[in-house]
Amino acid sequence: MSLTQNLSEGKEEQIDLEFKEQGLKLTDKIAVKDAISKLEKKDRSLIFFRYFCGETQSQTAKRLNMTQVQVSRREKKILDMLKKNLT
Repeated sequence: MSLTQNLSEGKEEQIDLEFKEQGLKLTDKIAVKDAISKLEKKDRSLIFFRYFCGETQSQTAKRLNMTQVQVSRREKKILDMLKKNLT
């Protein structure tokens, strides 16, 4: 199953949020999609590149005009925020 999330407004860039774990409920999947959709564009892109494209922090940093350290710190903050919003 997948849920589609627009990566940016007005563009046709999309990410498919695929859930391979059988134990996740549909409501959990919708909650994850909703939480990601509320992120700022740059944060959504960071999560997309890191977790859906499998890029390294360095690769993601180049794409987003950031340093690897900035990506690492921002990623941690984003994940903490997502966890907090989902619990």
